Amino acid sequence: MNGYHAEFEANLAHLNRWQYHEGYGAERARLRQQYGFAIPTDGVIRDLCKYGPFVEVGAGMGYWASLFAQHNVDTTAYDRAPEGSGKDNGLCYPWIRSWYPVREGDAHMARHYPNRTLLMIWPNRDDMALQALVAYTGTTIVYVGEHRWGACAPDSFFDVLEAGWTKVDAMAIPQYDGLNDYVSVWRRGK
Repeated sequence: MNGYHAEFEANLAHLNRWQYHEGYGAERARLRQQYGFAIPTDGVIRDLCKYGPFVEVGAGMGYWASLFAQHNVDTTAYDRAPEGSGKDNGLCYPWIRSWYPVREGDAHMARHYPNRTLLMIWPNRDDMALQALVAYTGTTIVYVGEHRWGACAPDSFFDVLEAGWTKVDAMAIPQYDGLNDYVSVWRRGK
């Protein structure tokens, strides 16, 4: 069951910037803290299953990995500060439980999984996404986030991605007002 999409549709999807009210920001923050940044739909999860199994870096609380598990698609999930690590990555909250077992590990863990698709969902604008991309020796990447110059991943990540990879699929996902995130699938080579 995909509670995030259901809660988004019930509480926020009908609002836009012209209907913005004080409760929108608080509800958006609550959902982001509970589930993560990107809002998956059941259809997108089903469509992405064909690219599994996955290795996810920057997995946060593992919400998307939990949805893949519901479809029997294995995901090995890593975050630099998973639940129970005693570390704070500034994005996960100690009072929110993880949705899926997330191991402690950084972007370089991607190098150990060349036979899995690299999954990155809303990577920070630090160099984590670029480090994972450079370390990864496999053939397929699923990136969920905003385009170049957006809130996700530095421009250097997109420079390397666009120079050595070909976009083979793209999918729309629900978006919070003012954001332009989407799902893209990339294969190594031009």
